[in-house]
Amino acid sequence: GGPLTTVMEILLLVSLFAAMLAFHNSATRYLYALGRARILPHAFARTRAGGAPQIAGIVQAGFAAVVAVIFFLAGANPITQIVPAMLGFGTLSVLILQGLAALSIVVYFRRRNDGRWWSTFIAPGIGFLGIAAIAILAMFNFNIVAGSEELWINLLPLLLVLAVIGGIFYAQYLKRSKPAVYDGLAADLEQFSTR
Repeated sequence: GGPLTTVMEILLLVSLFAAMLAFHNSATRYLYALGRARILPHAFARTRAGGAPQIAGIVQAGFAAVVAVIFFLAGANPITQIVPAMLGFGTLSVLILQGLAALSIVVYFRRRNDGRWWSTFIAPGIGFLGIAAIAILAMFNFNIVAGSEELWINLLPLLLVLAVIGGIFYAQYLKRSKPAVYDGLAADLEQFSTR
């Protein structure tokens, strides 16, 4: 260990901070957008004078603190358990979102009888199947993905299953009880139509 080890440790800490800040900003923007669309409470869309999402940022930081406290109370080692588990969980989450996005392209354009088969059916369909296969493998082998045999870490993918199921039920609730909010979801897509 001499000075190069110290430099490496500093660079690692700065990189981790940058990654955490990027994740915080991304999650905050999602909460803000969902609040603006009234899918989550509209208070999430409240911003500071400079335009930064205020309530969404506080909620996201609070959620991160709760997760950190849970790991702390469980006696988890930050380097060997928390970072690999959360990286694995985050990667699996992104895979599921990408797979659902690919599937939504197929469903959306099939309902509109779009004639562009390659870009609206074949390519996104192949993407969905490939991503779904990888996500399923990652879920069933989460101990390898997360680098841990701890039961509570290996149950983390169940949170994603619950989130998908909860999202389906919530969408049905919006469709029945708040049709304007539900229709607003599709209206966002219409703004980016390629036709």
